[in-house]
Amino acid sequence: MKMNKKVTALGGLVALAAVGGTWAYFNQTAEITNPFDTGKYGGSVIEHFNPSDGGDWQPGATVDKEVIAQNTGDQPLLVRVKMAETWSRNEMAGTLPNITSADGEAFLVVDQVDAEDGDTVGDQTVVRKNFANNNMWTQGGDGYWYYNGQLAPGTSTEALLESVTLAENVDLGKYTTTYQYCTTEGKDSLPDGDTEWTVAPGGEKDSDMLAAAEAAKKAGDSFHVKKEVALDENAAGYADAEYELTITVEMVQPTEDAVIAEWGEDSLQYLVAWAEAE
Repeated sequence: MKMNKKVTALGGLVALAAVGGTWAYFNQTAEITNPFDTGKYGGSVIEHFNPSDGGDWQPGATVDKEVIAQNTGDQPLLVRVKMAETWSRNEMAGTLPNITSADGEAFLVVDQVDAEDGDTVGDQTVVRKNFANNNMWTQGGDGYWYYNGQLAPGTSTEALLESVTLAENVDLGKYTTTYQYCTTEGKDSLPDGDTEWTVAPGGEKDSDMLAAAEAAKKAGDSFHVKKEVALDENAAGYADAEYELTITVEMVQPTEDAVIAEWGEDSLQYLVAWAEAE
């Protein structure tokens, strides 16, 4: 930006003039240029997370998940963070509870309706968010956590989150046990690929299965039973599911107009000490 200022000095009037002469003036122009530079705004997000740690997440296991914001410019910034978790099965998002930080409490406590029914309807979250032990963040009622004060150039925020833990009693679904049986001719005969197996819905104490075993014994035939345990696809809970935790970091210059324009007027109440540092 350039600001030009012109200063004109009017010289003294010539005291004597010849007859028929002209008035003579002394004229001078001075130009002064005042330099103004705009500030450079910049920010980055740094994450400390090893993806392989979450490859086979076991109940009760904790995985490090630390995210901090860094001011890479030469002007102070305001920072806020929001989180959202997404469960999916077979790459189908929405098949399990998808939760944002808008309710706040969902990220502080593990809340399942039932840990053994294989049903996720009504659950809040089964992943505990382990927040860092510092007082540099204020949880707003709008789903964001606000960094207290301005983030100075060249500095980073303290971590909001340190790690996440899968609930020890996470509902990993209901499993059904199925017994199938068949009879083959001869005492030591084995079933082959053409053998037809009969499903015993009542389990190994099913009356039909027990009667078939007794009949095979009397006839001198072989009786075979196979037991299969499988996840009930209609009550799978959180078994064989994928979990994603999305952390969004937002930064804005520390002016009231900028905050209102980008974050909304209600956000001003959560920006502790930013006005004092203006």
